[in-house]
Amino acid sequence: MPKSPNVLWPAAIVGLLLLGGVTTFAVLIASRSDGGAQVVDNYYRKSVAWDSLAAERRASEALGWVARIEIQPPDQATGFAVITDENGEPLTGLQGAVTVSRPQSSVTYGTHGLVESDSSSGRYSFSFPYKDHGLWDLEIVARRAGGRFIDKIRIEI
Repeated sequence: MPKSPNVLWPAAIVGLLLLGGVTTFAVLIASRSDGGAQVVDNYYRKSVAWDSLAAERRASEALGWVARIEIQPPDQATGFAVITDENGEPLTGLQGAVTVSRPQSSVTYGTHGLVESDSSSGRYSFSFPYKDHGLWDLEIVARRAGGRFIDKIRIEI
């Protein structure tokens, strides 16, 4: 039995208003689910130092060194960085660290030192105690008498 227009039009208008309100609150809740707006620590100091950081990155690229990251299963909490020179030869005797962060967050989850696994393989271990799945940014800083290497690698776990 069809409803009269006297009931359908007001019900449709009320339904659309409710839909708009529910959608607004759903978007509000979703936008706050990751902690809301985040501010980068020391953003002014980082912006002032941008030119020097860009120069460091160019000098690092000129070295021709390449880093590759391997993450062990989360229960082992270990990662490996393999660093090679411009000819693909492993680099040994490096000192450095890996800084762990997430691309969607301004928080740094820690800096972990590189420990040389084998004196001839160019393979360095570091602690990676994070079990969350998703994207991770790993910034490698390694030094040797021949230069300073900086690289940022995004991985998915």
